[in-house]
Amino acid sequence: MQRMPLSTRQDVEEAFTRSPTSLAAVAARVGGELVGMVASTFETGVSFDPPRALLSVRSGSRTWRALRRSRSLGISLLSEQQGGLVRQLSSRTGDRFAGLDPVETPDGAALLPGAALWLEAESDNEIAVGDHQLVLLAVADLRSSSEARPLIYWQRGLGRIEPTAAPLFP
Repeated sequence: MQRMPLSTRQDVEEAFTRSPTSLAAVAARVGGELVGMVASTFETGVSFDPPRALLSVRSGSRTWRALRRSRSLGISLLSEQQGGLVRQLSSRTGDRFAGLDPVETPDGAALLPGAALWLEAESDNEIAVGDHQLVLLAVADLRSSSEARPLIYWQRGLGRIEPTAAPLFP
């Protein structure tokens, strides 16, 4: 592997696309309106007891400014069948939820049917890191689908996971 100096933001962004990541829809009803976004930096299992997850959002995001006002956030780990939703939920214009029928919780979280994993969570802490905010999420409830496989973002494209023949840690 060749070591190269970090010279431009574009170099860093290109290098970071080499690391596959899951895609999560973050959504809630805020002020009577459904608000949502797609996060390409989302991690579960930050802590198992108590359950915590981690989300990274661009510091200047207007969508995040709205979502952080919600008491509860719905996190839907998108499944490989939901690739078409990435552009829709990331759009800067139009209704991001057109044609979708999210399940809303009493606390305002909005969850997308067909996802591989659903979390209802509260923002527990935010840490400014460069041009992003790391958001620690306190998980209040969760559900998963044994049939749905997560959608993966890798090298600026969408992909899927092929399961191994046997679990690594039975």
